[in-house]
Amino acid sequence: MFGRSQRSTGTEQQRRQRRLTNKSCVTTGTGLLLKCFVIVLTILFASLLSLSLSLGNDSDILSGRIDLLGGVHGDGSNQSRHQKGKQKQRLVMLVGPHKSASTSVQAYLIKLAKANVLKHFNWSWTGRDESLKGFSGASRYLLMQDTANGKERKTAKIRREAQADWDRGRSAVAAAEFLDYVAAQPEREARASIKRLWDWLPTDATRSNNVEVVVMYRTPRSAHLVSAWKQQVQFLKAITVEPWRESVDKQHRRRKEIPIKPPSLAEWLCKGEYPEVMRYNISAILAAQLNPFGVAYAYHEYGGADVTMIDMAGVKDGDIPNSVVCDILKLHCTAEGKLSNYGEKPKARNKKVEPTDLGMSDDDLNEAEEIIRDMDCYYYCQLGSNLNVLYPKDEVFADGETSWKKCCERDIKVDGRVASERLRGLGCRAHEKIR
Repeated sequence: MFGRSQRSTGTEQQRRQRRLTNKSCVTTGTGLLLKCFVIVLTILFASLLSLSLSLGNDSDILSGRIDLLGGVHGDGSNQSRHQKGKQKQRLVMLVGPHKSASTSVQAYLIKLAKANVLKHFNWSWTGRDESLKGFSGASRYLLMQDTANGKERKTAKIRREAQADWDRGRSAVAAAEFLDYVAAQPEREARASIKRLWDWLPTDATRSNNVEVVVMYRTPRSAHLVSAWKQQVQFLKAITVEPWRESVDKQHRRRKEIPIKPPSLAEWLCKGEYPEVMRYNISAILAAQLNPFGVAYAYHEYGGADVTMIDMAGVKDGDIPNSVVCDILKLHCTAEGKLSNYGEKPKARNKKVEPTDLGMSDDDLNEAEEIIRDMDCYYYCQLGSNLNVLYPKDEVFADGETSWKKCCERDIKVDGRVASERLRGLGCRAHEKIR
């Protein structure tokens, strides 16, 4: 077309003008192509980045292998910035009770914290720079004002770290089995203890967030009792402030230096002592460490917390640590309920083997089971529907006309104090039979 126009005009000026116009058109066309190319690349990059973030829980991100122009690394810094604007910060407290996989859960969470897995998913472990029982000291200071061994100073340090993590937009998880102690305290003291704990949490954290409390339910209930007894008689010294026990042996001798064998379960319940070694507060131990529903009730009623109970018997393969990671913290997990692409498996810890002399018959243990379940029923009915249950398997959580649904109609009033008295009486009767 341009050639035909050139031949028809024949003037040099027109030819020069058309050459300039043609050059301009070519330049303009190239510019449009470049702009389109840039736009396509931008859209493609944005799509890839969005996909990588939505799938960011996979192994490449956990191991820090995805690097889209400086994007996601193993420390989770980019993931944290991405999640801050989308996910509500959460406060999760794992409050035991004692002898319900508490140590195993804590050990696993500490490993995840040290490997930056929690940080990657925008969680922080409270007391991360301390030992396995790092928050235990803080919980003792907050619940019973125990200042021994620098607990006040250490608690303040943990508080500063927790506040800094919260200000960065991270959710917080803390765990200490000693937090079950509120169930053994009188109501006024329990309310004061929980208030100190709530006030200690990061500033503004509880204004727009309910604290989420997680409690474990262990069965058989009599097996939980046996485990608590084994743990207590293996402590041969109590040199700090303890609500559970008090040393009689001021020299704190080692076990091999103590000629007296540990008391049987029956004797321990009846007399509350390890002769010449330790005295025990049996009522406090039973009202707190064997009272998951009482613990749940205290935190909900006195602290307004949202409470979730995990029925340990219903957890697949008994993997309590991964049940917490997958269903409470909601990290990325497989269909089998395991943390995705994290090679190290949780380990069972703090299992007590000795002693074995129960001093109680099967009938006695069955009676102990009934007493503890009556206590469960009392607090279960107090809680009503204010309880979220994961992995429900035990009959206490069954639907329909079960004895547990009917126990509220029977108006059973077996609180922690009454249950402790009945168990001590049972222990004394059993101990007398074998003397």
